[in-house]
Amino acid sequence: EYVGTVSLLANSPGMVSDSRKLLSYGSRFEMFRRSLANVLGRQVSRGQVPIEVARDVAREVAYDRPREVYGF
Repeated sequence: EYVGTVSLLANSPGMVSDSRKLLSYGSRFEMFRRSLANVLGRQVSRGQVPIEVARDVAREVAYDRPREVYGF
């Protein structure tokens, strides 16, 4: 059951943002990362996702993928 959820998250490019709010990028990305951590933490606590998988997904979605897609 967890494979579908993790697969959707793992293929996400991260938070989608527009260029109209340039000064709010930092806070918006921080809220996205916190929300992602909350979702993954809840899934781990329910036994839906192994912690190792959640850790890898969090790193991929919150750091690796945005860096690759947006050039950060």
